[in-house]
Amino acid sequence: MPLTGEGRNQGAKALGEGAASTTHYAKYVSFGESKATITVEEVVGSSKKWKKSTIKTKALVVLTELNGKKTLGEAEFGFVVGVPYWVRELGSEEFALANTKAQAETSEAECIEHTGTIKNTTKLVEVVEATGAKTKRKATKFEAVKNGIATDSTSHEVEASGTITAAWAMYFNEEGEGAGETIAIETATSKSLESGDIWKQAEATLNFNMFVS
Repeated sequence: MPLTGEGRNQGAKALGEGAASTTHYAKYVSFGESKATITVEEVVGSSKKWKKSTIKTKALVVLTELNGKKTLGEAEFGFVVGVPYWVRELGSEEFALANTKAQAETSEAECIEHTGTIKNTTKLVEVVEATGAKTKRKATKFEAVKNGIATDSTSHEVEASGTITAAWAMYFNEEGEGAGETIAIETATSKSLESGDIWKQAEATLNFNMFVS
């Protein structure tokens, strides 16, 4: 699954400490929903600016289509389809994208420059974690990394606190609602849930060989 910038940074750090500790930071799993789909206006040439949206700083977005490319892992001009990025609001319905939330909060200078034209066919989806009294992140059970890959074959169940459409699996380094960093995110089978319904993640794979550019 695609890692966030935080996930890539912590993965690299952990690899230096020893393979057995590499997945210690992807400790918890829950689910998220698609809050909004963002279509953009064409931006010609190299720039850090995207437009046109009033999306706010620290929003988490996933590139679902990039200049006509829709396949997970396809890349163009410094960005990758399916990978999560953090938003920095620039005003006048313009925004920039950063690899980590801290970079998005700091300045436009910390954001990523796209090195070519972003076409108006490009789409992003804003993703938010499911919350509520019944919804609790569940501890993962990733095995030690082998050949850059770690697998959690244990089934995890998370209860919904209200009406929601679960569309994303989300991984975190801390347990509490809103705590810690978002480590990884991937699409999940869309499922409409009511309060008390169960969302299930049957198996997950962290691939440290993917999407590191």
